[in-house]
Amino acid sequence: EQMGDFGALLKKVDEGFIAWRRPTVLLHGGDDPFLPLGSVFDFLESKRTCMQVATVGVKLGHCPQEDYPEVVTGEVLIPFLSGTWQPNKPASPNAKQPRSY
Repeated sequence: EQMGDFGALLKKVDEGFIAWRRPTVLLHGGDDPFLPLGSVFDFLESKRTCMQVATVGVKLGHCPQEDYPEVVTGEVLIPFLSGTWQPNKPASPNAKQPRSY
């Protein structure tokens, strides 16, 4: 309610990512109660992008970086930034296979 027109905000974010071309990893918490994993793929469906999706463990919720920052940093962020992250390999033993777009 305090955000004003939330639909307009979502539309603006969506439009901004349509032309996004920078290497990006979307990290999804396996136990996110607000955003099911399918919604991530729905978001990417209308975009031609180099975004990749990763899930890390089933203990991570809506804010994975706050739940277990050491997992996010050690298993995704540092390898991604150093160029050693592998998008076709699960980030942790409990993760689902990521999908690249």
